[in-house]
Amino acid sequence: MNKGVIISFILFVIHSFADWLDESILGKAGRAIGKLWKKITANSFFVNHLSDASESCSYRDASIVFKASRAILTFIRNIFSKISDYVMDSAIVSSLRWYFNNFFVLSIAHYGVFLIGASASYFTVRLIFGGFAPMYAGICALVALVGVLAFAVNLSVSSLFSGSIFSKIFAGFIELKASANGNDVPLSKISAAFFASVGVLCGLLCFKVGAIFCVAAVVGILCVCAVIYNFRLGVYVALIVFPFAPTMAIVGIMLLSVLAFALKYITDKDFKFVRTPLDIPVVVFMAVLFISTVTSFAPASSIKIFMVYIVFVAGYFAITNAIKDLRTLIPVLVLMLIAAFGVSAYGIYQHIFGFAEGTTWTDTDMFEDIATRVVSTFDNPNVLGEYLLLLIPLGAAMFLAVKNGFAKLGHLAITAALGVCMIYTYSRGNWVGLIFAFFVFIMFYDTRFVWLGVIALLAAPFVVSQSVITRFTSIGDTKDTSTSYRVYIWMGTFNMLKDYWLCGIGLGSDAFNIIYPHYSYASIVAPHSHNLYLQLLVENGILGLISFLVIIVAYYRTVISNITKQKRSLCKAVITALAAGVFGYLVQGMFDNVWYNYRVFYMFFAVLGLTMAAVNSSRGGELCD
Repeated sequence: MNKGVIISFILFVIHSFADWLDESILGKAGRAIGKLWKKITANSFFVNHLSDASESCSYRDASIVFKASRAILTFIRNIFSKISDYVMDSAIVSSLRWYFNNFFVLSIAHYGVFLIGASASYFTVRLIFGGFAPMYAGICALVALVGVLAFAVNLSVSSLFSGSIFSKIFAGFIELKASANGNDVPLSKISAAFFASVGVLCGLLCFKVGAIFCVAAVVGILCVCAVIYNFRLGVYVALIVFPFAPTMAIVGIMLLSVLAFALKYITDKDFKFVRTPLDIPVVVFMAVLFISTVTSFAPASSIKIFMVYIVFVAGYFAITNAIKDLRTLIPVLVLMLIAAFGVSAYGIYQHIFGFAEGTTWTDTDMFEDIATRVVSTFDNPNVLGEYLLLLIPLGAAMFLAVKNGFAKLGHLAITAALGVCMIYTYSRGNWVGLIFAFFVFIMFYDTRFVWLGVIALLAAPFVVSQSVITRFTSIGDTKDTSTSYRVYIWMGTFNMLKDYWLCGIGLGSDAFNIIYPHYSYASIVAPHSHNLYLQLLVENGILGLISFLVIIVAYYRTVISNITKQKRSLCKAVITALAAGVFGYLVQGMFDNVWYNYRVFYMFFAVLGLTMAAVNSSRGGELCD
């Protein structure tokens, strides 16, 4: 797209600064630091151990457990594949499959026929059975008019949007080329009769149960069928809408997606399961969660939590199998960032205009100048900070790595909004985590920018408000009730661990509240230990902590092995940023139980899955039977 004068000037400044930085003393010093960092880490035990991850799946093929599991799955797959052949050939399934296969190229004249049939049948039964009113006639006439217009246009959704300004802007922003599709499916006599019949049935149903319920039911059924038809749709929707949707809605979407993924695997012999180095550690972790649930001091509560956890952890496998190339991964990540921009904009709005619970999480005696700690679409400023912490490095990476000028400016604006919202959470643990995340990103992606971090830290006292500086410098100050509260909880938790370190007490705050009061200091009441690692020990015992740490080691082993072999690119930037966000998240886990909020728990395993999908994409998509 053509660049305006303002955009061209901003891009000129950005490129000029980058060129100046490359040739300046700071740039040369940064490269020198990078070489020194590479030399030091190249000979370190940490990087040597983590950078030799296998590039193939063959090392697991010799496992007895793997062979036995594969034999069972192959047997089940062979049985279900024969049954599925009959189901797939049925009239209903064949019709739905045809519809979803041609969704974007299907002429909207089909929907016109559907609307005309629905309005005609609804108007007729209203006229025959009574209850007729001018309002109903007006609504029917309006629906019929829309149907006639759709019938007259007779173009597909793809044809309507391809070539439009919106399509070009969006395609450019997600680094894809917009192209027209000339394979539209026209309206035929058979398809017209089918859509008209469905419209008549929907019109009759509207009369019987109400229009709103009928429309909701039809849309819901179509959405469920769409996810069953292609589990990837549910995965994409959950990743994008989870900051706005209720927890149980995300559980429902992911459960349907995981079941559809399992159904796809066992019924389609041509489907290839994507394996990653995290598969076995994640399965072991799921098994530990199950053991903690059945041995819990509050089994009823733990079972409910386990059901949520297991769906979200299983979502890891759905994500790694849904996203197999950068062409799919980058749009999903960009849409996640756009959603985060909306979350941040709402948080900034809360800071400007305030809200009722703005000071709930603040020691007003010590921080009387902090009027509001924003929560946006989450329930707690710390939870909002944990969400932003995982995405801010990604926004910065997209800004640095994308080539399209409009996309670069867009990602700069998104990252700035996320950063401002992060400041207004006044979450000190998340601020510390973000500093560590950016350090990891810079040192593993481009050490030239190390000086930007130094300059930002030096300039911070002159740029940020006094309330932020006061809040940051209060880290570790036990006069702050928030800090002393955590210290007392940690002391009580350590007392608990003397008796429950081996097997744990079970998942959830109910089990915690049964045992913790017997060990608490100063009669402090708490729903959890305010530390991820202590919470893993308390709930799941030593096996829970070890299995989690194995996941983390396998994760960074794979990531470091991949990024140390790549040159600077969009793929490397994405992998490094996601891994940096996870690192910052783990740092924040030292100060809070970051899994207390289910949506952030889901996001953690989602980011692990997205990282492994990016790693597979960089390898050309590693597919294994």
